[in-house]
Amino acid sequence: EHLRAVFASLAPSKVLSDVVLPVAKDLEEAEKTRFLLAFLEWAGSLKETEIKELGNQLATFKWIPTEDGTVHEVKACFDPEESPESFGLVRQRRAKIGPSVTEAGLRSDVVWRVLRTCGIKRDISWEDAVEEAE
Repeated sequence: EHLRAVFASLAPSKVLSDVVLPVAKDLEEAEKTRFLLAFLEWAGSLKETEIKELGNQLATFKWIPTEDGTVHEVKACFDPEESPESFGLVRQRRAKIGPSVTEAGLRSDVVWRVLRTCGIKRDISWEDAVEEAE
């Protein structure tokens, strides 16, 4: 709760770049995922433009576990509820965060809304189709 007051006094992008990401980079994968998911839940109260900015900042940070056991950036992952299941690439990169959301006691509807705003994939892109074909 105390951190929420501190976070509220700073620009969300500053909180992410100066506090959250430096701490997250040194955490073990499961802890990193829960930590960033908690941050995204907090970000759920922000304006859509601010959330998109956070998504851009997270663009190169690998932290989302996927169905194939690897970890990817937000924009490389697929939404498990709203993505086509017929592609192998989608099945491999489907975000697998449900257990982490539950363990951390987070509101899954808020976390998923923020992830969607940050750019988690709902559809296969042309680049994904090419990768699937190779």
